[in-house]
Amino acid sequence: MGRLNGVPIDVGFDSILENFDLAAMVHFEAFRDNQWGIIIDYGFMDLGSKLSNSRGGILDADVRQGVLESFNNHLYCYEIINRRKQSERR
Repeated sequence: MGRLNGVPIDVGFDSILENFDLAAMVHFEAFRDNQWGIIIDYGFMDLGSKLSNSRGGILDADVRQGVLESFNNHLYCYEIINRRKQSERR
């Protein structure tokens, strides 16, 4: 049958839990001494279901979704705290 593009799908949360196969999420953060860093998030979900009808036909449906996010950031709070500590030392 292949892919069905443009077909609206309305699924309740209970149906998602019944057909839940696999899910995973990975979160990674790295920062350098100059307070610049990167954050990466990846989430994955796999849902699947098989239905049969009275004529012996079987419908096998799978939905896989992956989301990748990446952020570049700078820690300003660290600089403010660092400046306060340096001014207290003087």
